[in-house]
Amino acid sequence: MKFIRNILAVSPFLNIALVIAIGSIVTMEAYLLKIPEVVPWGAEFGVVFYKLCLSIMASYLFYFIVVHLKSQSDKENINAFVASKSYRVVGEYKSQLSSIKKESSSNIESEYPTKDEMEAMFRAIHPKGKAPLVLGQLGNHANWMQYMSYHNKRTQDLIKKVFVKMPFLDSKLVRLLAEIDDSAHFSVIESTISFQFNNTDMSAWAGSFYDYSILCKELEEYNEKKLSEYKS
Repeated sequence: MKFIRNILAVSPFLNIALVIAIGSIVTMEAYLLKIPEVVPWGAEFGVVFYKLCLSIMASYLFYFIVVHLKSQSDKENINAFVASKSYRVVGEYKSQLSSIKKESSSNIESEYPTKDEMEAMFRAIHPKGKAPLVLGQLGNHANWMQYMSYHNKRTQDLIKKVFVKMPFLDSKLVRLLAEIDDSAHFSVIESTISFQFNNTDMSAWAGSFYDYSILCKELEEYNEKKLSEYKS
């Protein structure tokens, strides 16, 4: 199966050329060499064409073994690295959502709640309340804004590591990760932490977190479609 997948990954033009070359050689060996010349130069043309077909086969094998297989191996190694980071980006979102559900006593099962459901959960949480994250010494809990900032930075660090492999990345994945990296949720949380706020619930941040969740949902769908086979 892997061998067939590697062949299918070769340029269709090269695969077609190989099929024509092999088909031509088989035809000449089985039939054409046994029939008389139709034109005076038929034999000479046949010899030249036969050598051309052999040359195409040899070139294809050289390219497949020396160039293509290495390229596919490099691609698989890179995709395994990218998959682990891309899945973890979604995992950072899901970890936060799980904590938000628990804190707000929500019974919502979906990992991607509606905007109204998100707002309802955020209204039940005080932004300065204790979040499930310990800062420094034991017992020093982060508040919810610090908790989200922590996950935002972890997410952006993961995205930076993926972008190091930029020349090898699918353009859609780049777009999805870039949109998450530029998410309004990230900038809103960071700007809020830098000054005093008197909000008694987190409803003001529900909208941006919902938009962030939609981006993560799209990334998860991409992961399952394109990177699931590389997931460890």
